[in-house]
Amino acid sequence: MELTKVQNKQVNVLAQDLEQVASSYVFSNGVGEVSLIADDQYVACAEDLKMLKAKQKEIKGLRDSFVEGAKKTIENVDAVFKPQLKLIAALEKELKKALAQYVDDIRTIASERMEKAVAVNDREALVKATELEHPQVSGIVVRNSQTVHIINREEIPRRYLKVDEAAIKKAAKAGIRIPGVEVYESTSIAAGSK
Repeated sequence: MELTKVQNKQVNVLAQDLEQVASSYVFSNGVGEVSLIADDQYVACAEDLKMLKAKQKEIKGLRDSFVEGAKKTIENVDAVFKPQLKLIAALEKELKKALAQYVDDIRTIASERMEKAVAVNDREALVKATELEHPQVSGIVVRNSQTVHIINREEIPRRYLKVDEAAIKKAAKAGIRIPGVEVYESTSIAAGSK
């Protein structure tokens, strides 16, 4: 999609406003490190940050207005293909389930045959049982994975338990002291566009 002359002009005006503020902070090799040593510098920097946040909001709003038509077109195209893609996803799920069940069934039969062959010491039957496999189909890969089901959380060794940092932070904020945790303050800055 090409931008119209009016849209290009809007972008250029925003870019010029941004370049004016950025020129204080941007050098030939990128954004330079900013150091503040006086209150007036802090205030000027804070005002620039607020202006940048306002410009960011303005730029995002303008960009969104430019792409609104494209979003509608994409939504309409997606709606046309959604039923077919939904059907494909459902069929894929069922076909994979059936294939996996078939592989499991073949493996169960092979295992049972091997046990019987070992029990009666039948080497020929044992060889045949180990050769029993599902058909190999180009483009289809059979992967084995393991699923874990927790039976008793109390018996799980501590090293396998995950620390919930968000819960610890919330408790520490409420004044609760938690052994093994050090709480310290850090400063961050949030900026609005006003």
